[in-house]
Amino acid sequence: MRFSIGLTVILAGYVASACASDTTNPGDGGNGLAANEVAVRDNLFLPASLTVTEGTTVAWVWQGDNLHTVTLDAPNLPDSDPQSAGRHEVTFTEPGRFSYYCTIHGRAMMSGEIVVERTGGPTD
Repeated sequence: MRFSIGLTVILAGYVASACASDTTNPGDGGNGLAANEVAVRDNLFLPASLTVTEGTTVAWVWQGDNLHTVTLDAPNLPDSDPQSAGRHEVTFTEPGRFSYYCTIHGRAMMSGEIVVERTGGPTD
């Protein structure tokens, strides 16, 4: 009995950490991608928030089965076409916060943010 209680506590901690929201991408961020890539999975972007320096090209890489878009709230940056595989790349040349979402699933269900810092320091 004592063993099963201990195992239950360990498993509960593992499940809680696996379900936690990933907000940064310190390397592969648990998604198997490079530091400047965002996984487009079924109904979520991973990480939900990514910080890069100006001049960085960010790539969204489809890893799920469903149709998704990457639609940026910046009229001068390109949006992706609806797709279920492939990648979409955008180069961020100015510092700031750039939100994006999937038009198919809606902002409330599937959205994210790219934070672009100045080379050598954070954004104002």
